Amino acid sequence: MTVIKTDSLEKIAIDVLAANDIGSSTKPAPGLYPHQWFWDSCFIAIGLRWIDIERAKQELRSLVKGQWANGMIPHIIFSDAPGYHFGPHKWRSTRFGGPSDVQTSCITQPPMLAEAVYSIGEQLSDSDRMAWYAEMLPHLIALHSWLYAERRVANSPFISLIHCQPLTFCNTLSFLLRTGKCMRLAA
Repeated sequence: MTVIKTDSLEKIAIDVLAANDIGSSTKPAPGLYPHQWFWDSCFIAIGLRWIDIERAKQELRSLVKGQWANGMIPHIIFSDAPGYHFGPHKWRSTRFGGPSDVQTSCITQPPMLAEAVYSIGEQLSDSDRMAWYAEMLPHLIALHSWLYAERRVANSPFISLIHCQPLTFCNTLSFLLRTGKCMRLAA
């Protein structure tokens, strides 16, 4: 069994984050997911808070730039990276209410933003924490208001997020063919 020292593991993690940094955000998997993803960015920011608090805050600021006027935060905020098979040309988010200055997908992921904002705040001084929360609070209220209004089944107090394919099918031929048909019907 190989034993990895924690300081080695920490360095590896920091190196991965640095290699995947695309300026104001982080790509979770360069060859597979070359753009910013909602869920991933929240966890990345939670990790970054220990090594670079300003970069952690920037990760979330970049994420909320893709927030729609209705409050939804899409699961992908597209960068200029080419070649993604399910890129902005498939989603055409501006036709469905997405921001005009940022290309995004048209679905969301579980709302981890509040946890990430809170986790960053834990590392800040009292005055910086209050300023950080004040900056992010309108985005959180808009997101959670949208989720409560648009993603509840009947009168349930719980939100429901349903993806059209099981996660195990992502990037398989079956998934791509089926989602390709879904996007043609939606367009």
